[in-house]
Amino acid sequence: MTRQATNELGNPRQSIHTFIISWSEKHDNAARIVKAVAPSSDAVTVVYSDSNDDFNPNFSCATIKRSNELFFGDKFRACTQSCNTDILLMIHADCDCEDWSKVVRHCRSALEQIPQIGVWVPLINYTYWSLDRTEIKKIADSPFIIVAQTNAIVVGLARPILNRMRKVNYDKNIYGWGIDLMFNYCAYSIGMISVVETSIFVQHPKTREYPSEIAAAEQVEFLQQLTPIERSQSLLLDTIVRLRAVAGERGPAVKLSQWGDWTLRNDTIGVVGRAVVDDQDRPLLDGVNDPQQ
Repeated sequence: MTRQATNELGNPRQSIHTFIISWSEKHDNAARIVKAVAPSSDAVTVVYSDSNDDFNPNFSCATIKRSNELFFGDKFRACTQSCNTDILLMIHADCDCEDWSKVVRHCRSALEQIPQIGVWVPLINYTYWSLDRTEIKKIADSPFIIVAQTNAIVVGLARPILNRMRKVNYDKNIYGWGIDLMFNYCAYSIGMISVVETSIFVQHPKTREYPSEIAAAEQVEFLQQLTPIERSQSLLLDTIVRLRAVAGERGPAVKLSQWGDWTLRNDTIGVVGRAVVDDQDRPLLDGVNDPQQ
């Protein structure tokens, strides 16, 4: 009988495949990331495109070439189709980090230590899903913060999330908006959580190289593929984000409260909590049970 490999804490060791998303003028940085993550990864692949069809990459790992016209949606699909490990870790090549190997090690360690984590991300600057918009609760004595949403700039996905995202149709989602929304909705709908690990910092550029209006329209159609449970979850998570936004604008008049234990309650609809709005205690979403009951 073969014994399952374990980590230093005795938990089952999880395999990890690191994918680097690269495109024109980002390949040199992608090559540097490949060399940094290779020692800590079970497999490394660069998913790339280039404006020059004759471009011949010289990455020291496996490569997957995609059309330069299809942007992130198609590249993400390629990652899901090529990943056979417990964890899919994806890194965009326009990012910088002092220690990319540490990103791989910490992503693997987080999912091994806390099996409920479905989506893992490091702390990233210049992302719409900043902590002031998304934070739900800090996990005590750890660098982890449970959040309502994450980005897909640098992200680790557990196998159940990966399996769900493999079933999605990406044909009409050129720019890939909504992919991050969907895998976070999925995580909470199956009793898992999304976390930001604040001990790892990744720098990301502020600029965007595609039309937001078209990407937003694609997102609306893409999210029509949500299951009923994921759609219910989206209502709750989106409510949390809206409340955090209001709290930021109005100060102490709005605050999140009564989150209870870090594992949180999850009855297919997901995280349950309450908010204090203008001194009135209200459930986060009509029809959601009071967590104290």
